Amino acid sequence: MNLRATFLLIIAYCIFYTLNAQTVIWSESFDPVPTGAAAWSLVNPFGANGADPNFWVINDNEGGVAPTGCGVANNGNNTMHVTSVFFPSGGAAYDAGGLCGILFCPETHVRAQSPNISTIGQSNLTLEFDYIANGGGGPDHASVWYNSGSGWTILVANLIDAVPICGSGQGMWHHFTVALPASANNIANLQIGFGWENNDDGVGTDPSVAINDVEITTPSVSGPTASFSSTDSTLCLGDCINFNDLSTGSPIAWTWYFPGAATTTSSSQNPINICYNTAGTFDVSLVVDDGSTTDSLYMPGFITVNPLPTVVANASPATTVCNGDMVTLTGSGATTYTWDNGVTDGVAFAAGATTTYTVTGTDANGCMNTDQVLITVNNCSQPTASFTADSLTICAGGDILFTDNSTGSGITTWTW
Repeated sequence: MNLRATFLLIIAYCIFYTLNAQTVIWSESFDPVPTGAAAWSLVNPFGANGADPNFWVINDNEGGVAPTGCGVANNGNNTMHVTSVFFPSGGAAYDAGGLCGILFCPETHVRAQSPNISTIGQSNLTLEFDYIANGGGGPDHASVWYNSGSGWTILVANLIDAVPICGSGQGMWHHFTVALPASANNIANLQIGFGWENNDDGVGTDPSVAINDVEITTPSVSGPTASFSSTDSTLCLGDCINFNDLSTGSPIAWTWYFPGAATTTSSSQNPINICYNTAGTFDVSLVVDDGSTTDSLYMPGFITVNPLPTVVANASPATTVCNGDMVTLTGSGATTYTWDNGVTDGVAFAAGATTTYTVTGTDANGCMNTDQVLITVNNCSQPTASFTADSLTICAGGDILFTDNSTGSGITTWTW
């Protein structure tokens, strides 16, 4: 990195720390590669690994870039990233497999672990880092872990950004902030870990994951503190909710992030009508600014969106009946059912006119969906069987012609 770039980077970091009103108690830039007591342990299995697993390295094959820059190689700024046996110098690119037994068997579950970090005398800790991450979700993804001395625990289960790549196909760098649990306070042996896992199905999308500029911070004495609430956090597909800013410290600007919602960002103090049209679990983040300092709050998995039940309207004995016939309507696919037009689910009624009936089904999560059934009512009259014959007395071997004289509309079958 040349002198001008280094100078600009130092200015950027000074501005960042001033704005975020945080005191850094530990940091790792991977420049130079940490050794000795500061070294990271890069080969720590936490699940099954194939014969040729993808692996963590520290170098500038995936060079660090300030968020939201696009990834570059060999820029002199080391990062810790996952690469592959197939292309070990390819930066944050992994082998998704699919050819085990022919070429490589890259199933991977491996964690990179920091050295012991002292937080003696510190509390209210936050972990921050820059990253790029993809893989495609599901079985291929990165994760964030911590160890407060009682074993490794997942802090962020799936580290995949909503916009993981640039238009060029390179990874897009982002900044991530997450609160550490109280067990991380005031101890001499806190560790931070970054996990990578992938199966061997041949399905996945680069980049894998790259980590840079890891920090543990604690709030400065002054500045705002981000906090918020919402009108609900467990929703049904298509629901909309409102968010309320509860921040202290007189912020004057708010930046909200709603990944998975129809509206993904907002600068309102109290955003309203944030709608979720995809089922799943979604994070919410808030950054507040008082004009000189900022603070952020990241809530992983804050929103749960349940799918709607698949409701079906059923009619018995048929959807086409005669006036006055008894019809029974029932719903399926949910837990409880409510019909319009005075119909009770599962209770027969006399059909009087052609009508479309709507059922609303509600499932165990309180989510509702509807379906309709058209009952066509014909004005049928009761048939009366009658017939005549052209003769009542014949000789053996003779013929008689029978004629149906039955009355009533809608007769469709005759059985003699």
